[in-house]
Amino acid sequence: MDTRPEHFLLIEDDSPTILLETRIIQRTVPDARVTVLERIDQALDFVATEYAEFAAGKTSQNIPDAVLLDLNMPGLSGWDFLDRYSQYPQGFRMRMKLAILSASPHPDDKVRARKYTDVLSYIVKPLSEHSLRSFLMDQYRS
Repeated sequence: MDTRPEHFLLIEDDSPTILLETRIIQRTVPDARVTVLERIDQALDFVATEYAEFAAGKTSQNIPDAVLLDLNMPGLSGWDFLDRYSQYPQGFRMRMKLAILSASPHPDDKVRARKYTDVLSYIVKPLSEHSLRSFLMDQYRS
């Protein structure tokens, strides 16, 4: 894997899981930055801010290369995030490689996830170095 993501956006609400997933990201891609947002509304605000800069032609160092999204969140869900995220122009969305992280291995969730063209992988928790590395190798081959 010659090209690696430099910035991950981890959208997760569970503190022990955040700690575990952050460590796995840092072990897999040691130089990567990890931004953690614990609520979907925070993630939507973050994306809106980055899109405003992108649309204005500004170069942003905050646009994540990879987004790891938990589906089961309090309040707005990961599905709500995907519905709103999919409304941004493709040129903006394609800058971020998006994977779902879910405790649900249910086939219906996987089928539903495939309906979103931005979802490039569905990883069943717990995240492991192997599952993260597989996602990254699929998305960041040069």
